[in-house]
Amino acid sequence: MDPILKELRQSFDGSDNYLRGHQIITLRKGYRKSVPEWAADDAVFRDMLLLAFPKTLTDERQRARAARWTRVRYLFYQGNYTRQDIATEMNTTVAVVKKVLVMMRRVGKGLQANGKPRGLRPRGNFNGKSRRKPAN
Repeated sequence: MDPILKELRQSFDGSDNYLRGHQIITLRKGYRKSVPEWAADDAVFRDMLLLAFPKTLTDERQRARAARWTRVRYLFYQGNYTRQDIATEMNTTVAVVKKVLVMMRRVGKGLQANGKPRGLRPRGNFNGKSRRKPAN
């Protein structure tokens, strides 16, 4: 017989509903896939954040979004929180947490946050010529 059950039998009668209705259980162990390289290494994650949010130093909105990504990364991959727990902790919805995780995975694969491939052509003027039409 289980030693814990023996100890409980000394305090409770066998006809008590407590012994018939309650069980000692272990905590649920959540299933977690392997942690991606960008989530495990702080330097790689920092580079990924700078790629996704290039104006972090000057733009307050990008800084706030980068902070949200950092918090979700920490809670999900290192804290082993569920999406629901993260949403409760951050006072947001599960849909927002799922979307942040999807965007982080996309950027980790080398795509833009919206899933499109990163452009290979340079931005701006080409060969010193402007694309704007001259004003009439």
